[in-house]
Amino acid sequence: MRNRLVLLTAIAGVVAGCAADPCDLMENADGSYTLSCPDSDPITLRDGMDGTDGMDGTDGMDGMDGEDGTAYLIRTEDEPAGENCVNGGIAVLVGPDDDGNGALGDGEVTSTRYVCDGANGADGEDGTPSLIATADEPAGMNCEFGGVVITSGLDADGSGTLEPAEVSSTQYVCDGAGGAGVVLDFPSEDSSLDNTFTVEPLGAGGGGAAYVAGSSVSESFTDTGLPSVTGLTYEFEMDDSTNSSCPVGTLSFDIVLNGVTVDSYSFEGGSDMGTIGFSGGAIFPAIDGGATGDYDLEIVANETVCGGGGSYNWFAGGAFVLRP
Repeated sequence: MRNRLVLLTAIAGVVAGCAADPCDLMENADGSYTLSCPDSDPITLRDGMDGTDGMDGTDGMDGMDGEDGTAYLIRTEDEPAGENCVNGGIAVLVGPDDDGNGALGDGEVTSTRYVCDGANGADGEDGTPSLIATADEPAGMNCEFGGVVITSGLDADGSGTLEPAEVSSTQYVCDGAGGAGVVLDFPSEDSSLDNTFTVEPLGAGGGGAAYVAGSSVSESFTDTGLPSVTGLTYEFEMDDSTNSSCPVGTLSFDIVLNGVTVDSYSFEGGSDMGTIGFSGGAIFPAIDGGATGDYDLEIVANETVCGGGGSYNWFAGGAFVLRP
């Protein structure tokens, strides 16, 4: 554009110089101009070519960093049954960490959502109870030095007594050459059920009562006459009332004698299997029971059932045999 202005200025000077015998200036279709004067040939005038672009200027300095943004935090807490969740559930709280302490304070909560538990399903029909019985086993083919026979099975006739025809499992706990074992009724109605919230007698058990890691059933036995124990055998039952409302997974339990874990067992939760029987045994380094043979037996849960996944419990009527 600047070239064009220079050109037109120059033309205007030429035309002015010919005031005595004026020249004609015509603009052509291609943007050029033709200058015609009486005493000379016509001259075509065009814009000159654009000059080369100059170099870019130097970049300016970076601006100052902005202030750090405020982090947002999430906090969860149990929601009791009520207006927000009919059957209880979990409250999810969200908000900015205004004071920067890494914890979401009550005054920082800007949003709350609820994840509610579903309603409990209808109770199933009562199953046939199972029974466990123990008896002395004389020395012979089953036990060289004698011992204890443990039988179990369903109480088909509802008599409360395990009849020979009802026996579906038989296990022998044999005495060693050094002496006889001791049969302990465990879990029993006198055992303590600790669901980490309350501690109360087990009673008949069943029906679901525990779901938190650390839940346990325990009982103390005194004057067993065994100053030390190197093995045990057991048979007992649990009630599984866990469901598929959430991924329950494997539930494992430790068998603890005088504070020492001597064995463990597990089952896959989430199927509401009802009554489950467990039997087994373990041999271990001698555990001291003192002069009168005092022992604390405990079964302890290792996992917590997910929220809404139900619970479990032990049944009374189990048997543990301690071996010297």
